[in-house]
Amino acid sequence: MKKLIFVVDPMCSWSWGFHPVIKELRSNYSDEFNLSLVMGGLRTTGDMKWDRESKDYLQNNWEAVNKKTGQPFSAKILIKDDFNYDTYPKSTLYGCK
Repeated sequence: MKKLIFVVDPMCSWSWGFHPVIKELRSNYSDEFNLSLVMGGLRTTGDMKWDRESKDYLQNNWEAVNKKTGQPFSAKILIKDDFNYDTYPKSTLYGCK
């Protein structure tokens, strides 16, 4: 059987946007291939400044992904004064380094 590998970042907006496609592939084509999710990290150093510019960038990105995919996003995190936008700890939960 063929294998489909999808590399995702738990905090990547486009990975989240692609969720309905992965769900459909699993539902409709599981007899044709094995699907594996591999966790990776987009921002593994936490070096993104948490300022107005970064928050605006994320908000605009999330709106673009929502417009293309229909996936919902919450902007609640953007009201925080401090946030370490680091996906590395999330990735290590799944055995990725």
